Amino acid sequence: MGKRRLAPNATITLVVTETPDTSASDGVDLSALYIVDNNLAPVMSESFGACELGQGTAGNQFESNLWEQAAAQGITVSVSSGDNGAAGCDGATGQTAATGGIAVSGSASTPFNVAVGGTDFDNTLTNYPAQFWNMTNTTTTPVVPASALSYIPEVPWNDSCAAGGSLTGCTSVKSNGSDLVGGSGGPSNCRISSGATCQGGYPKPSWQSGLGVPADGVRDIPDVSFFASDGNHKSFYIICQSDQDPTGGSGCDLATSPTSPNHNFQAVGGTSAPTPAFAAIMALVNQQTNQRQGNANPVLYALAAKAGSSCTSNASAVTNATCVFYDIAKGNNSVACQGGTPNCSNKSTTANQFGILTTATGGSTPAFNATAGYDLATGLGSINVANLLSAWAAVANRTSSATTLTSTTTFPITHGTNATFTVSVAPTTATGDVSLIASPPGAPIMQVAVGPFTLINGSVTFPTNLLPGGTYPVLAHYAGDATFGSSDSHPPMNVSVNVEPSKSALSFVTFDSLNNPAAHSGNISAAYGSPYILRVDVTNASGTRCAGNPPVTTPSIPCPTGTVTLTDNGSALNDFNAASSSTLNNQGFLEDQPVQLPAGTHNVLASYGWRH
Repeated sequence: MGKRRLAPNATITLVVTETPDTSASDGVDLSALYIVDNNLAPVMSESFGACELGQGTAGNQFESNLWEQAAAQGITVSVSSGDNGAAGCDGATGQTAATGGIAVSGSASTPFNVAVGGTDFDNTLTNYPAQFWNMTNTTTTPVVPASALSYIPEVPWNDSCAAGGSLTGCTSVKSNGSDLVGGSGGPSNCRISSGATCQGGYPKPSWQSGLGVPADGVRDIPDVSFFASDGNHKSFYIICQSDQDPTGGSGCDLATSPTSPNHNFQAVGGTSAPTPAFAAIMALVNQQTNQRQGNANPVLYALAAKAGSSCTSNASAVTNATCVFYDIAKGNNSVACQGGTPNCSNKSTTANQFGILTTATGGSTPAFNATAGYDLATGLGSINVANLLSAWAAVANRTSSATTLTSTTTFPITHGTNATFTVSVAPTTATGDVSLIASPPGAPIMQVAVGPFTLINGSVTFPTNLLPGGTYPVLAHYAGDATFGSSDSHPPMNVSVNVEPSKSALSFVTFDSLNNPAAHSGNISAAYGSPYILRVDVTNASGTRCAGNPPVTTPSIPCPTGTVTLTDNGSALNDFNAASSSTLNNQGFLEDQPVQLPAGTHNVLASYGWRH
């Protein structure tokens, strides 16, 4: 249990975006959009989510479009399945039992991402922990009190009273909400919704069949699972931040005696922990194959279907050197539920009546049991990384493809106008998506991506107005499918895109008692100390925003990039970390939050500096 980096040669880029005060845009979504639109990395990890019903049809469509675009560019997207067991729409602060029935995370349930669930060590084994842990290890510096001796059999991560699968296991619930804690999973059922009514989940992807995957016609999650225990059974991930040491802690190490009430580290868990771990595994795959993988699920499911690659997670697996997947076959991810609510085993609506989530209201089968093969508690199971890397090439080595890019457009064009391209992939039986990858000069990073576009008979012709400004090379990337491998068009095509006129609009945004924003332009008076911020939008010449407002959307016209400088009565308004300028976000606007101008009259101007 010493310090360990799963992918030591990988570069980690953290993208952080401030959540705007003036729109319903979420900083996490803005960060994800930035990563994908700028083709920032071959693997990305997101440990946030919201239930399909809560995201609504528009929110789910945004997630699906974004992850599809990522896959088309060859980006593997690893998303946490969630931490509320089979009750993906429950778990609000103070909630002790599920009321919403079976539900899953809309961020994780699209067909274009890998959904990562959670496991825990099976500490019910009679020889646990002696067979699996060295409790007197002295070989590390500093000395680590315990270290694992081998693979440890796993069960679904489940802290709730429903973990044992007994219908009477949740006759009462804990006030701390721990009876709603466990690795999430289940069928997609609310990709499309009307109000509070679900009207359909994502259709089942072609690669998610056999292996015991339910024949329910919809996308099921998770795909894989890894250790996610948060300490309920005295197992957890160890992290250390020098500014977050618990009371009595004095450093960032493991040297504290196990008998001491104080320690120098923090304990964390949940599916937010294994999700970046899986991203690191995919970084290792990319390093070994020297290419991007895009959506990894077709290969993962094909590997699991190979004879001998999946073995039951039990004591026999400890010495089995061939396992690629450890198939979790005991336990469940059911949680406590309020009597009389959907999928609750207890149909009584009397106060303080509880039960466990079951596959049907008033049912007796926990939702969901871990079983042989794929299951809705842990997916394909956990992974032996070394064996996965050894076996990957044999399955991922698909038939070669060849991609070509042509255009009927005469360049240069003006930024924001359409250019028409044709992407052809050979053989013509290739299916899936393609994308354009542009490499404009002066971009904040090296690439800008446009897509996805879906092949029909191996080809697709499309117009796009999303090319960035400048003169630069563009190529087409084919993401591959279950049969054909990915490929890029070569040589790249050079394009030239000239500057289009723009407008800058400065708004004075005030907030009412419910914190609802109201934007004002022109002359306005405000009391000193009252809540307000300044917002600057950069639009095209007609005043159209690139991505609408208020929610985060995939841009329909090119978003401006670059910086905006603010002046107050002709002097620099140094309010952006002591600077007078700041960078537009990827929705084409910025906010000065918070701002508090001195008493008096202010003539505030915004000046936009174009970048590319």
